[in-house]
Amino acid sequence: MQTTEQARANLETARALLGRSLAGVRNARYLFNGTPNAEAVGEIEFACEDGVRVTFSLASDGESVLATARALKVIEGFEISDNDRCDWRAEDLLVTLDAGHLVGLKVVEVEGLQVTYSNQDALFLAGFRVTLEEGDYLVFFNCGDEEAVCLNQLPPPLSGVDERWIKEI
Repeated sequence: MQTTEQARANLETARALLGRSLAGVRNARYLFNGTPNAEAVGEIEFACEDGVRVTFSLASDGESVLATARALKVIEGFEISDNDRCDWRAEDLLVTLDAGHLVGLKVVEVEGLQVTYSNQDALFLAGFRVTLEEGDYLVFFNCGDEEAVCLNQLPPPLSGVDERWIKEI
């Protein structure tokens, strides 16, 4: 589980996108035997026109998200057996989402999705929302074993939790 300090650091890293113009968004798509898995978006990288790159990914706890100040890392493929292979490839996520119009727009807000379970004291940073100057937004969130990305759509609500979009922890 992510500590409060780790969640705070991840949100601060994500907020480094504020005020910067978007140059592109890429993701590392998972492929099994050459076939892309539609549900496995992979890490996503926000590249800014000034060279700043922030990559969103899932934390190993299965509930949290991470933000790191680095370029997208595409994992080297490998053979599972004689007949099965896993690979990853970089894709232009804005093309996939039919959102090429976002290139060149300034990031005006970055928020984290804070989730608190009613039966626990734990809080999780479960997603990020990046809003651009004309009102469009991208949401990256943890949905269990996979990550998901939505354009101008919020993730489905979780049951038994308190969810809030926050700017600081």
